[in-house]
Amino acid sequence: KRYLMSAVVVLATLHPAPGREEELLAVINKLVPRVHEESGCTLYALHRDATTGSTDLVFVERYQSHEAYQAHIDGPALVELGPQLGDLLVSPVDVIVLNPVPLGNVGKGAV
Repeated sequence: KRYLMSAVVVLATLHPAPGREEELLAVINKLVPRVHEESGCTLYALHRDATTGSTDLVFVERYQSHEAYQAHIDGPALVELGPQLGDLLVSPVDVIVLNPVPLGNVGKGAV
């Protein structure tokens, strides 16, 4: 059974080029406050892998609706970010868009 809710959770993984992680973080740091101000964005949090030592950076994102997520994709922050990434990444950003499947306690069963 597929559960469709209005909230959208996104995992976006960035793969920094060797030795370019700090530069990438500097570029992203300019983006984050702008995304936090976007209407419909309820979570935009950057994480690192705590187990493998990978330099990959993972955004955990949540939007109030698919429309809010689409507005984020089309918004000025991401449009301006694209050209700045250039050779800071070794491959395109991996994006997974998720719909919650809330089980158990409502407060703990969905991001």
